[in-house]
Amino acid sequence: MDRFVFSTTRRKRRADHGGAVEVEEGEASAHHEGPDLIGLLPDCVLGEIVSILDTEEGARTAVLSRRWRYIWRSAPRNLDDRLRFIYPDRERLQVISQILDAHPGPVRRLAVRSFISSYVRRYNDWFPLPMFDALQDLVLHFPYTPDRLHRMPATALRFSCLRVLDIDNCTFSAIGFLPAFPCLTYLSLSPPRWRRLSWRTYVVEDASSLERLVMHETKYGPSVRIPGPTKLKMLGYLGNGFPIIQLGHTIFKAMVPVSLADQFSMVTILALDMPQLKLKVVIGYLKCFPCLEKLHVKVLLADPFLLTYAWDSYKCALRWDPSSRIECLNRSLKTIVLQLYGGRRTHVEFAKFFIKRARVLELMKFCSIRADTTRWHQKQHRQLNINSRASRRAKFLFVRQCDSPSRFGMDNTTNLSTLLLFNA
Repeated sequence: MDRFVFSTTRRKRRADHGGAVEVEEGEASAHHEGPDLIGLLPDCVLGEIVSILDTEEGARTAVLSRRWRYIWRSAPRNLDDRLRFIYPDRERLQVISQILDAHPGPVRRLAVRSFISSYVRRYNDWFPLPMFDALQDLVLHFPYTPDRLHRMPATALRFSCLRVLDIDNCTFSAIGFLPAFPCLTYLSLSPPRWRRLSWRTYVVEDASSLERLVMHETKYGPSVRIPGPTKLKMLGYLGNGFPIIQLGHTIFKAMVPVSLADQFSMVTILALDMPQLKLKVVIGYLKCFPCLEKLHVKVLLADPFLLTYAWDSYKCALRWDPSSRIECLNRSLKTIVLQLYGGRRTHVEFAKFFIKRARVLELMKFCSIRADTTRWHQKQHRQLNINSRASRRAKFLFVRQCDSPSRFGMDNTTNLSTLLLFNA
């Protein structure tokens, strides 16, 4: 493989017969360079490496040598229109079509977030192509149109190699077969924004490797039922309205565990949506997750219906015994994030409970729209009585809400079995 040295600085070296001569840095390093180990890899492995790179970075590998030029042309393609706010839809979709026409290699990933309804029909032209047969990642975000309902093309459900499926603002068309994705590890569903699909239920079967279950803004659904065993490590958001979450024989309904069959010792990250900060509700959850490491709590904007419904349902919930032991507070809970923290009395008392009892706490983050004044910071420090904290290592960070993610974060992990449900 041809080697390229990007540094052109000059330095002196001793000549063979005395004196000194100037040489290129690249010339000197070439004598000490080790063997070309990456060049020993077969083309199929190099193609996998190129497919992981961004499109621009992958294209640059074509200048390395003739061999790399061939690898670039035959490597699985990663098409992601992440520059959607720089280039208009028409240009982005035209570029994708040109790439598909010119590139003979298979498509590994396709991510399109279109804002023009007329371009949705392009999907019906793309998906039947043979180059999509081994598609692994599919991200389709449909445009918002209040006068029509977008339907997922049936051809988009034919890919048996899918690992990632992220669908936004559409419904599934009636098809004559049940989609099966044996390799699927990440599922993100977002129903149409202008329709409230009340009481809709998703049933996830054979999810024994599922590690992440996340639902955003699920005020009116959907409910999720996972009857079989899982390997859940992340769970959220729980609460704020109708949704029912059934995990095995355990049922969570409207903020509270109404039927607790066993503890979730593998769950380390938990996120809660709360119309009001109710300490007893959170403590009830903590009892279910003895190995919890990160707790995210978001205080919802006032909704009279949710306030009434959630706390009426709590009357039937499991009761917390104040004398009982909360395992995660003593041995594992290290991070707490409070979204939309307002500094009110109920907020302060809620935070003080964890400040005084979380023995291994490392970071407590307060996200507030008022967190940009020194006077407000000083007042919060006094009210929270941070000096009486149970963990000497604990740090307390106040940030503006606009500077912090407004939703429970999902890192880009396609190697984890993940189910992500959106309901905007």
